[in-house]
Amino acid sequence: MKRTRSIFSLALALSMAAALCAPALAAQEEETWTRSEAGGKYVTVRLSYPDGPELSYLQEQALAARYADTGEPIALTSVLYDTALFVTVPAENAGRPIEIYQAAPARFDDCANEYTLPLGTQVLHARGIVRGTGKGNLSPSSALTRAEAFTLIVRLLDLPVPGDENWQGVGNKTWFSDVSPDAWYYDTAAAALAAGIAAEGETFDPNRPVTRAEFTAVAASLCVCAGAANAATGGALADSIAYCIGEMLPVNAYKMVAEDEEGSAVVVLGTDVDVAEKDGRVLLTVGGETVDITDGLAADGTYTYEDTDGGTTVRVTVYPDEDHPGEWAYTLTIDDPAILEDGGETTITSYGSTADGSVSGGDVTASFWEPQENAE
Repeated sequence: MKRTRSIFSLALALSMAAALCAPALAAQEEETWTRSEAGGKYVTVRLSYPDGPELSYLQEQALAARYADTGEPIALTSVLYDTALFVTVPAENAGRPIEIYQAAPARFDDCANEYTLPLGTQVLHARGIVRGTGKGNLSPSSALTRAEAFTLIVRLLDLPVPGDENWQGVGNKTWFSDVSPDAWYYDTAAAALAAGIAAEGETFDPNRPVTRAEFTAVAASLCVCAGAANAATGGALADSIAYCIGEMLPVNAYKMVAEDEEGSAVVVLGTDVDVAEKDGRVLLTVGGETVDITDGLAADGTYTYEDTDGGTTVRVTVYPDEDHPGEWAYTLTIDDPAILEDGGETTITSYGSTADGSVSGGDVTASFWEPQENAE
């Protein structure tokens, strides 16, 4: 099952933040326009790029800014607005030389070409935010862990990490018992703890999938660093970021975390199911995957599809619809040990039919259940 990490949408919203404020700033003709952000912690700088209107779409995607003295990309760089880019940097870096450059196209072994990359990947790659797994892969369909998510945030905010000149340590905050000095995410955990965007506690839980509620909590920190854009849009940036996180954050292909009307986190289980006949063949679609089940039908006309992703198991049983001759019915069963229904069951079941006027038509919709404590 293929899906795109929702964090791409969040990070892309931030990379576009200054572009949102550009209409309010464009009237200022000074090419060295600057503005202090977040109580003086950050500075936004306008960079002139007269050739902007001549760029192709792909060239615009690869346009970014970097520190000229080190070649390090600046994460909080807007997309091109007319003939300017807007960059937001920590105040201590505001005096460093900054240059605009065309980044090399993103290349990952598990993505055929630039047209198969998830939306926003080229933009985020040019800004040094998305770098892949370190093995030449992007792994767009795997679950996003807390360690990976906080790494993206640390890059976006350009936070100091151990070894940096301006690193001041974590103070008297309690260190995580599950983060060793040789872990690849050690610097991330330290930076997030020092900045207060990772909650102090016994564990960092680096391999646990992130929840939408967690990312909603840190979105406020990201908005602070895009102060000019948020102010110019009357707070609309904060709303757009929350929207870009998505109504639901995928944990795996069949399980997501969302918010209910009261703002509490709820677990969502579900997938789309469709059965169709074409040229005498019976086709079953579950999520984005279509399987020709014609030759696998049992003597009684039934077929069972099963798939497990991240501890969530989906079974779809297809069978002739007795109430609608010539049509197909199906049962969708989802089993997840982290979800408890009333009475302690771990399985939910939905039904559907290809017949017109059936309960759910061609799709089985998601079902909401409150999560167990710590079951995300």
